[in-house]
Amino acid sequence: MSRRGFTLIEILVALGIFAIIGVIASQLLRQTIDVSDVLYNRGDRLVELQRAFNVISRDVEQIVHRSVRDELGDPLDALLIDTHGGFQFTRLGWSNLLNKPRSNLQRVEYLFLDNVLIRRYWPVLDRADTTEHIEQELLAEVDELELVLIDSSGIEHVAWPPLSESLDGTPQEAVAFQLTMTVAPFGEVSRLWLIPRAPTVIESHEMDPGDFGPGGFDRFQFGTLTSGNNSLAAL
Repeated sequence: MSRRGFTLIEILVALGIFAIIGVIASQLLRQTIDVSDVLYNRGDRLVELQRAFNVISRDVEQIVHRSVRDELGDPLDALLIDTHGGFQFTRLGWSNLLNKPRSNLQRVEYLFLDNVLIRRYWPVLDRADTTEHIEQELLAEVDELELVLIDSSGIEHVAWPPLSESLDGTPQEAVAFQLTMTVAPFGEVSRLWLIPRAPTVIESHEMDPGDFGPGGFDRFQFGTLTSGNNSLAAL
């Protein structure tokens, strides 16, 4: 019984087939890795975008009608968009767990500088020339950004308060805030928030334990807010 091995041509054909299979497998693996990297990067970017939107939502949903004074003592409206595109307002809900000598209101400003969306706030409402702001970088690598306030007539404003009155002479009220920006890799992203009917801050101070008689009481912050015909006490 004779033994017959593979011929040279058969070996070359087998090696060629294995080479083709190896190339195809390596390409599929490379594509899988690339898709995984893209999904991972997009997932991280989406988390950053959602985090920025959550911070803005928290601020806008607590807008309150409280004007302030800047470093020069000039009054600033409770809600404004300046000529440089900065969106600035006063908000409620600044927690004070350490009971520091400050208000529970906070003055907030959003700026777009060097392709970065920045949140800025001040430790006090009415500032002095020595008052320093605190900045937080919300979102980087933003190509374009536009801030718009929509009034009760549905008219969009890139500056607020508006320079002219409404056509029928009625006071203009900001009812919505729209943020539109171009962010890689998603392109143009737009979000709309309703502005609450901001309560007016009448008073805010700390009560002393002696105000509650001999037994005393734990110190807490008391404020009176009014909204329309309703009033409420904020503790």
